[in-house]
Amino acid sequence: MGWLEDAAAKAAADQPVAPVAEIPDVVPGRVLIVDGDYLAYFCAGNDETTPGDARQRAATRLGNMRTMAGCEKIVVHLTSPGSTKGDRYIIATVRPYQGKRGAGHPKNWQYLRDWLDSYKGDLFTTKTWGTREADDGMAYHAVTLGVDKAVIATADKDLRMVPAWHLDWRTYQMTRLNSEFCVIGENEKVYGHKWFWLQVLQGDSADDIPGLPKYVADGKAKLIGEKTAEKFLSECHTDEQAAHVVAALYASYYGEDWPDRLAEQMALLWMRRDQAAAVDDFVGWFFYERELGLHSRMFYAGQCLTTRVAQAKQEVASIGTTQA
Repeated sequence: MGWLEDAAAKAAADQPVAPVAEIPDVVPGRVLIVDGDYLAYFCAGNDETTPGDARQRAATRLGNMRTMAGCEKIVVHLTSPGSTKGDRYIIATVRPYQGKRGAGHPKNWQYLRDWLDSYKGDLFTTKTWGTREADDGMAYHAVTLGVDKAVIATADKDLRMVPAWHLDWRTYQMTRLNSEFCVIGENEKVYGHKWFWLQVLQGDSADDIPGLPKYVADGKAKLIGEKTAEKFLSECHTDEQAAHVVAALYASYYGEDWPDRLAEQMALLWMRRDQAAAVDDFVGWFFYERELGLHSRMFYAGQCLTTRVAQAKQEVASIGTTQA
């Protein structure tokens, strides 16, 4: 099943949420940060669903999530149709970014997107991003607000690395992530930077990000899946420990090219938290110490990646100018 079919199936199978013990009090200043890209798929319904019904489903879900998260207001984040998505299409060289995604959409998808983007009522406000993905925008918004004022609502697993309260899309269970390396949520999922490092090894099939295709042990190349990635990181309790384990595995497969290959995958998977959504935002979180060894090599790899992306964009711009 492809990503579109999977999203449509999830929307069609929308079930009432599990009963909760009590409705939480509203926390002053707390904001529900919603993945509008996913909301449009989830609430679009099937071919028999009318646009009005789809809109009502979206509005009802937003109101329910705000109530169960104890939020004062809602901000819906959307990825603009012409978004650069943080230049991830340029960054990706091992495999085309989101290369397996199809072109079709559920019947009411575009209607909901337009409604969310142009909404002027009191239920929510909308932020549409052209320089990054909505996920990056949500991460930046959450970090700017601070953990206890930010509640992230999405079914996208990528955002589980971002410090905030996290509202489970289906059950409304709440999990708080601050600076911990790993937190097991109320929904039994992994939150924290450990989740990021797991993805750097196992990849993300939804966006066709390979992670580390194989590692070499005893002279043999072996595949890395979810269980293998978890095994390698099972004894890691800090970013420093995880970075050294992951770097060694990348070096076993890519040899001397490992810093560039690792930087590429990190840039694709990292939810960017800076105002500019910089390609190498991950460097400042993990490799800020410019000492000999791992830190300096990854700092340099981040600079090289940024330069490569800038040159590619300049070449495209020059082609456009010439054709004009």
